[in-house]
Amino acid sequence: MFRRGVLPAYKRTRVRFRDSFAMSVSSATLALLLKPRAPMECRDPQFPTIVLTESECKTFKFFCTPTFFIIIFPKTHTMHVGFFERTFSNFVRVDMEVEVDGKKVVFRCGEELFKAKCVMAHLDSPDNEHNMKVLDAVLNAAEPKIAKKASSDIHGFKAGNWNSQSYHIMFLIQLLKFKNDEFRMFVLQLVDIAKHFAIKPETVSFMEATSRDDLWGTGVRIEDVYSQICADGVANFKGRNLLGKAIGDAFVELASHNYVGLEESMDEFVARIMSKDGFRLFEIEHPAKRAKTTAD
Repeated sequence: MFRRGVLPAYKRTRVRFRDSFAMSVSSATLALLLKPRAPMECRDPQFPTIVLTESECKTFKFFCTPTFFIIIFPKTHTMHVGFFERTFSNFVRVDMEVEVDGKKVVFRCGEELFKAKCVMAHLDSPDNEHNMKVLDAVLNAAEPKIAKKASSDIHGFKAGNWNSQSYHIMFLIQLLKFKNDEFRMFVLQLVDIAKHFAIKPETVSFMEATSRDDLWGTGVRIEDVYSQICADGVANFKGRNLLGKAIGDAFVELASHNYVGLEESMDEFVARIMSKDGFRLFEIEHPAKRAKTTAD
């Protein structure tokens, strides 16, 4: 199964959820964020009622729908959670309230927030006027996929700068997603299932099963991921599955009632973790591959 990166020790201190994603921006950017927006058509999230059944060979228990599955191997204390489009996808509808310079800004889905944050990380470009228009396009996109496409038009894109923070931003988005009552109740149900089979939250694997994305997703269809795990209990696929890993890290935080943020601002947090005595972002997969993580 995939090895999730070791989370740093500072996250094991109880912190306040609302401080986890505070941002500071220019007055022009704040005005844009606070403007009334066009409606966004997001997918409706689905939270199926989980009833585990037992396989014929009785080596694993499972639950499966066309867009979601759980497979548990009680003997090895491992749990795999696969999803496609309707449960943990960043394209599903979930309001996320973020504090920006003391003002409350609500994003309608994870993709909108992720792409808006990407554009805002590039508003120091010489072509700042163009990038402000890109941000406006992201915020007023009719669908999450349109917001994703709009963000690809950033001028002066700094891959290194964005790659150093994109995974952690995705992780914070999952924490905000879990703040929603429906998401939180569903995830806590998964926590209870894991505890029932003596499975540590750190060993629960989440996988975005999609053949259209081999960076944030698995790069293969949900049927293929499901059948592979059923065959040998190991999740092997070509994609890096970064969204699944971010969800897994957020799952660990929720399971242990620990949240990122403490009493510091986002700028202070980023400065600390990127300091000489901090930790490396992207503590995922084999150490030799950590520095190679990229983002859209």
